[in-house]
Amino acid sequence: MCLFYLAIAQMQHALSHKGATGVVKERMDIMSEIAKHTKTLQAMLSGAKNYDAAKVKTAAQAIGNHAKNSPPLYPKGSLQHPTEVRENIWTDWEEFQKQFKYLQIYASALAISADNSSNPRYRPGNISAADKFSDGWPQPAFLQTLPPQAAFLYISETCRTCHKMFRRDK
Repeated sequence: MCLFYLAIAQMQHALSHKGATGVVKERMDIMSEIAKHTKTLQAMLSGAKNYDAAKVKTAAQAIGNHAKNSPPLYPKGSLQHPTEVRENIWTDWEEFQKQFKYLQIYASALAISADNSSNPRYRPGNISAADKFSDGWPQPAFLQTLPPQAAFLYISETCRTCHKMFRRDK
């Protein structure tokens, strides 16, 4: 039964990228990889699957690497069908790049905090904004104290924000 659902998911992936070539295909494939890793993390962090710190680290590192390597895959004007990119990524390029940087930082935090599955030190209400951010960027000392579920929430919110700003509706 599981193989049936995997086959359907693979067919949907193939159809959604039908006709994609070059850099558009490359970035669509990377976004699909990020989605795959995100689903793996969601299942473990929600309790639907057994938590495995090593798998959390691997998935988080893959997301971080994809985030680091993705911006060059968005050369100006690369809007060939079936891309889902909005043109505003090039008029707000700095913000677009910042979203990838956040994703990279939060994925790294998740990889580091994967072993913090029951961290009693984390209390969102007891951490000041200055402890969390400096110069607009999350502070590593703060991020390393997060339980993996909290780090994953930051990843999810970054994806949601970027898609809302820069991805066309399907």
